[in-house]
Amino acid sequence: MISASPTIVFGNFSLGGSRCVAGQTSNSCTSYYCHYRTVMQTNSLSDASVTAQLHVYSSRDDTPLSDDTVVFTVACSYFPLNKPVLLEAIHVYLYSSNPMQDGYDDFLPNIPTYIMGLGIIRLIRDITALNNNKHTMLEVTEHVCDEKKTSTFE
Repeated sequence: MISASPTIVFGNFSLGGSRCVAGQTSNSCTSYYCHYRTVMQTNSLSDASVTAQLHVYSSRDDTPLSDDTVVFTVACSYFPLNKPVLLEAIHVYLYSSNPMQDGYDDFLPNIPTYIMGLGIIRLIRDITALNNNKHTMLEVTEHVCDEKKTSTFE
């Protein structure tokens, strides 16, 4: 993943299911990172959410964060169909507190998840049933984990 990704996600994420792994890059160097399970909350009236995996590059001896730790993250992203969203961290900001304490999340800022994308508009259509809103199909292509991937947003 490159840091100049055309699709950036930022917001608060609660982490769980951590595991640290080593991987080989395309130039045969070893890189170390931690994987976490998380969800992206939608900004709607429903409690809908999208599952995601957060990859954080780290040193070989890093200790993974404990479950239920909340972090503010800026990440490059890939949105495959019918699979968890892949988030590759650019920055992870840890809130100073212990997730095991009662009331841990009472003082965390309520920051919704935002997505910024730069891509090619493939389709524009009017939907009159939805208050005359215009819907746009946006296609974004980038390199993720040394592979070229395409995400489509509407």
